[in-house]
Amino acid sequence: MSYFLFQSRPIIKALLSVVLLSSCGQSQTTQQTYQGYVEGDYQFLASPYGGFLEHLNVERGARVNANALLFKVNDELARHELNEAQAQWQSLQDKVTNLNLPRRKPEIMAMQAQLKAMQANLQLSDQQLQRALNLFKKGSLPQAELDKAKATRDGDAARVTSAQEQWLSAKNSLGRSPEIKSADADLKAAEARLKQKQWQVDNTAIFAPVAGQVTETYFLPGEWVPAGQPIVSFLPDERRRIRFFVPETELTKLTLGQEITANCDGCLTAVKAKIVYIATFAEYSPPIIYSQDARAKLVFQVEAIPTIEVAPSLHPGLPMDVQLAGAL
Repeated sequence: MSYFLFQSRPIIKALLSVVLLSSCGQSQTTQQTYQGYVEGDYQFLASPYGGFLEHLNVERGARVNANALLFKVNDELARHELNEAQAQWQSLQDKVTNLNLPRRKPEIMAMQAQLKAMQANLQLSDQQLQRALNLFKKGSLPQAELDKAKATRDGDAARVTSAQEQWLSAKNSLGRSPEIKSADADLKAAEARLKQKQWQVDNTAIFAPVAGQVTETYFLPGEWVPAGQPIVSFLPDERRRIRFFVPETELTKLTLGQEITANCDGCLTAVKAKIVYIATFAEYSPPIIYSQDARAKLVFQVEAIPTIEVAPSLHPGLPMDVQLAGAL
């Protein structure tokens, strides 16, 4: 028995050497695997203008290309407001154009004739005031009648002064700059309102910003949709991410832009992706002071964006096994 053990020791040592070498080679070629899943950054698309949902061109789960029509809210009221803003803008535009034109000769002559008529009225009211003063001094006219004559003369004098300034301004083609400035300000305000109404009309129809998938619809055609209320949730292909978790001891192996490979149950080929986010804080930390054992429980969230070719096939929630590309 002892002879057998003595003779078999070299054989056992040889077998152990083979096993150890085999295990060492296996450990050197085995890559570290991290657990993760697919996540999506959803967009909730809405109309900035409330109204009845006129068209819903997609169903949940449907894939759409960029610029595909998703839905349209009835824009009848918005178009009425747009037409009103258009008419107001046109009216002010005509006013500004007219104010910038030089005064016409017949218009100046009419203003001059009006000035002469006002001057005649002033001359008459001056004579009536003088007679009222004489009668008042003799005691034949009450104070109220004298005050009335003074007020009439002062009013005529003010109208003559105003008419004279207008006539001189028209004659010299000057003096309308304050009026023009005010009209220009009104025109700019009307133009801004017109652009706002046009924007509202344009955004009653919403199109897919990029290629992606409609994940949910929240209204049916004919239902009233409040302004800003999401009608469709949308997941762009470029916003699908692989989220996985790395132990604290492995964090130094990762850098932004680093390539990873990921596999899933049923995946025919490995999915390639690039790391775009590494958390700066631990996802799970024990509610006790850190110790050597507790530090081993820390994990950090990492996110990677897959290539656009395979992104549509990755469904949010799908479990993924992640490895660093080229890691030993």
